[in-house]
Amino acid sequence: MTTSVDNLRKIPLFSRLSDGDLQFLATKMDEIIVPAGSALITEGRGNHDFFLLADGEVDVFVSGTHRRTLGPNDFFGEISMMVLNPATATVVTRTPVRAYVMSHLQFLEVIIAPPWFCRERSNYNPATGNASGASPSA
Repeated sequence: MTTSVDNLRKIPLFSRLSDGDLQFLATKMDEIIVPAGSALITEGRGNHDFFLLADGEVDVFVSGTHRRTLGPNDFFGEISMMVLNPATATVVTRTPVRAYVMSHLQFLEVIIAPPWFCRERSNYNPATGNASGASPSA
């Protein structure tokens, strides 16, 4: 399921982003629906996804101990996205969940290439060496 800009606009984490930035972000996220009782991340195993909860709740366990419950607008998985270490917790859906998800590649594209850079790069003309096809200045 694709992610809508209108849905992302409602999330406090993204509230200050421009329409263009939200459009870029929407192309890098997938929307999923997961039933209650599903493990999204398992402690000690490799994690390959960043999750942002839109609806529903998840429970977070560390070494088998319940640490917290997360709900809409909370996110998790970012630690193993950035340092590529095994997951530091197990995350299990408490209720049915609707979430936005980014893979490692999608996450890196968002972190490494800011949207303004991607827009400029998409306008890059290799024939002139400039954005928007302008002639190189002398």
